[in-house]
Amino acid sequence: MTTRKPASPDLLARLDDGPVICAEGYLFELERRGYLQAGPYVPEVVLEHPDLVRQLHREFVHAGSDVVEAFTYYAHREKLTVIGREQGVERLNFSFRDPDREDLRDGNPFPTALDSYACDRHEMASFARKVYDMDVRYIGVCCGAGPHHIRSIAETLGRTPPASRYSPDMSKHTSLGTDPIVTEAHRRYAD
Repeated sequence: MTTRKPASPDLLARLDDGPVICAEGYLFELERRGYLQAGPYVPEVVLEHPDLVRQLHREFVHAGSDVVEAFTYYAHREKLTVIGREQGVERLNFSFRDPDREDLRDGNPFPTALDSYACDRHEMASFARKVYDMDVRYIGVCCGAGPHHIRSIAETLGRTPPASRYSPDMSKHTSLGTDPIVTEAHRRYAD
């Protein structure tokens, strides 16, 4: 495992030290796991299963994220009203209410079949490398990202987060691997 200097409390100083990785993907990940309803996309999971949200935060950090966001977006009274939970706004989000905010209707609701449009871990790593080489130092992802994406980003930027222990090693695949530990009998199954 690589060691990092202690993070500076000053973001600009931290960015001077190297890339800062920000994980986000709570909305779709928790919907995929069955704790958030597609359509309204209201993070009521924060109220009902806060332990799951904390666990996903831990998974992103384990995968190499330096920053985890509070899962409070879409947690405003107008969105909560859609699911009859407007009384929970204070518990979910203490700072949203903006009297100057105008129309809060969603212009383009998220589709429910984003899987085929999502980047894979290799595309995420390639993106991170390209933007880092362009001198972008705050690198993050959004909806649809999972811890495996963050791990790939961290690794391509030279880090070895704890989750790297589980990085793919296809040389040990049961039937497709090339490692000497994979026997010929296993390889015959690939045919």
